[in-house]
This record gives sequence, C-alpha cells and structure tokens, in this order.
Amino acid sequence: MKAWICNDWGDPQSLVLGEMPTPLPGKRQVLIDVHCSGVNFPDTLMIAGKDQMKAERPFVPGVVCAGTVMGFGDEVTGFKLGDRVTAILYHGGYAQHALADDIQTHLIPDAMCFDDAAAFPTTYGTVYRALVDRGRLRAGETLLVLGAAGGVGLNAVELGRLLGANVIAAAGTDAKLALARSYGAQHTINYTHESIRERVKEITAGNGADVVFDPVGGDAFDEALRCMAREGRLLVVGFASGRIPSAPANRVLMSESEVIGVLYGGKRTPQVARANFAKMIGWYLEGKLKPHVSMRFPFDQVPAAMNALLDRSATGKVLVTRA
Repeated sequence: MKAWICNDWGDPQSLVLGEMPTPLPGKRQVLIDVHCSGVNFPDTLMIAGKDQMKAERPFVPGVVCAGTVMGFGDEVTGFKLGDRVTAILYHGGYAQHALADDIQTHLIPDAMCFDDAAAFPTTYGTVYRALVDRGRLRAGETLLVLGAAGGVGLNAVELGRLLGANVIAAAGTDAKLALARSYGAQHTINYTHESIRERVKEITAGNGADVVFDPVGGDAFDEALRCMAREGRLLVVGFASGRIPSAPANRVLMSESEVIGVLYGGKRTPQVARANFAKMIGWYLEGKLKPHVSMRFPFDQVPAAMNALLDRSATGKVLVTRA
C-alpha cells in the first residue's frame, strides 16, 4: 500500500511517500480502507518528535480516518466487511489502509459523507469531552473560546451555542472572527490588537468567563487565567502557540477557579466515548452540527495539507482525500 512515512524527525517536507505492507489486524483491531483522513495539529508535533507520546520510527502519521472495513481481528464484534466507519488512531491515517482499535472505531450513518466523518471524531469528540464531561458547561454561562476559527475552536463555538452558553470567540483576524460569528459566537476578540482580559471583562460587566476552552496555550492562556469568573473552569486542550504555560497558583486560589486537562481518545472510557459520539451523530443528522472544511488536498499532497495548519492559513478542518 502507499503511505506517507516519517523516517526522521522534521517538518512535513521530510515525509516520504512510499510503499509499505498492508498491516494485519490484531485480535481487537479493525483494518480500514481509507477514503479520507483528517489533518490535525498533533500530526505536526508527532513528525517533529515533539508529541508527548513519541512514535517509534519509521511510522505513518495521521490520527483520524474514515473509510470502509476491509478486515478485523478474531475478537472484534459489531463490525462487518464493507461497514462505513470513522476511527481515531495512534498513527497511520496517511495511508491507503489503516489499523484502528475496535473501541476507537465508530459506525457512521449512510447520510454522513466520508469528508464529514473524517472531520468529526477528534474535533467534536474533544470539544464534547471538554465542555460537557470536564467543563460542566451550563446554559447561560459565558464560554471564552481561544483559537476560535481552528478545527477544535470552531466546533467549541458551535457546541457551546448549542448547549446554551454565551460564547466569546477569540482569534487573530477579522475574517476568522466572522467565521466564528457564523457558527454562533455572540462576541469576538481580535487578540492581535485587543486585550483578551480587558475585552472579556467589558463583555461580562466585570464578571469574567465561566469556562475557557484553550487549545492555544502561551500568552492567550496567561490572559485568560486573569479574566476567569469565580469558580470558573479553564480547559487545557492543547498548545498550538508552541509554548506550554504555567498557572500561577495564587490566581487559581483567589478566583477559586479550576485548571482542567482534557485528553480525548476514548480508550480510557470507551463506553462514555461511544455514548458521546452517538449523541453528536444525532445532532449532526438533525442539522445542529456541521463540520467546516476549509481545505481538501489529494493524497499525494499530505505535506501541503499539514503546512496549511502550521502557517495558520486554514480555518476549521483540513482533509486529505483519496480519489
């Protein structure tokens, strides 16, 4: 099979398109004929050797894919050949065929295209895990979303509004903020020339944000921590800025706030992940959730697809598709 291979740590241009044997599924694994792969920021960290869980080289990056079942292990139940699925992977998504654990593989309805399926599990799954399971977001609360036009950020805006929150979107350009407004944000902050702290205080009449969704880290985290409401929850989702921040304990103490880590994948709590996925699929079928795909690249342009994330030219999701 054809696959994009990481032989050495580096940038997307260091990946090599080559041939690899089609993998054989283990007892609890599903072999997927990949139709579409989602491009995610962790992919760029993984090939650079900066991910917190380093893969053993050589390996094929790509943490999510959608396609059809072409094989499965002896202990797998609930799937048959030809089933349409989406899956979260450790790696392997940028290939013609990919292996996924059965507990991280989900059936998709006929009404869902493979593009939407590949855009769905990591972003919406992460956002639901963050806002509902970890952040305990309630209707009427104020939700501040950092990086609000990115893959997870835009979905956080969308799901936050669906849950009844007052959503403040923060991003770096007016065009990105306009997109966030189209997905339900009531207020916006352009943090290239506006202070997150001052604008949040202004918007909330000094009360601050009840929940902060932060996939950015760095300076944005520092500012967000200074505009938390009492008993607020700051959700640590990622570090797209490149700097992992530290939380001054005195600020957490004085606001009685919480800094909460969010790690989604589904392997730790598969029953919860499946229930969450089913609920979100229901919303998708009702037209309440719709992934925003801004860029699609053919399979032979995986490095360009990854660079679209790194240079911040993409909004929402970036996909790699096979003809």
